[in-house]
Amino acid sequence: MRDCVRGILTFASLLGCALFVTNSHAQVYYSFPGATVIEKDFADVGTAIGFGDNVTRLLGYGRFNVSQVSDLGLEVVMDNTAGTWRLGAGVDYRYLIVPTSRELPFDLSVGAGLGFESGAHFSNIDIPVGGMISRPLELDNGHILLPFAGFYVVYTNVHSDRFGNDADLEVELRAGSSYELTRMVRVFAAASFGGRDTMFFLGVNARL
Repeated sequence: MRDCVRGILTFASLLGCALFVTNSHAQVYYSFPGATVIEKDFADVGTAIGFGDNVTRLLGYGRFNVSQVSDLGLEVVMDNTAGTWRLGAGVDYRYLIVPTSRELPFDLSVGAGLGFESGAHFSNIDIPVGGMISRPLELDNGHILLPFAGFYVVYTNVHSDRFGNDADLEVELRAGSSYELTRMVRVFAAASFGGRDTMFFLGVNARL
């Protein structure tokens, strides 16, 4: 019970961060919790909502095993900025460099992605490249608490009918945690700092 409360309090503390942080490009458009790749014969699917200074983001995603040390993510995203909707999609590839072991109690992965969004008189392409580290913490009740952090460099190309093209290279820091509700379902909270904006995400994913 104490560990369950600890997990809930950790998740709630991240939720509290939303009061202080306010467009993220991760795994292209959100941060999937943790650096561990999806296991063979499994897939993770989920949904999340993101909040920023002037944007609300709704997305659905899936992650699929490619090999013992890599996986592939697919995303569909809807952004609302000042009442204007944009639709987009993203794909990313992740490779596990360091798996958790007795000698190194953390996972480290690197990855790259490609995302495209389009709306009225506006479109943008995002290409994030970076890495993520996470450490699974098994609680006494057997559930897993998974804090994670990442560093990414993002190439962004924005086109608008009014201003033309604007390309930029940005740095993003990402952090968050997930909490395992059951062996197959977990909730997560994540924040992305830097780049054009800062965003906070709440999500849930299930293992199939």
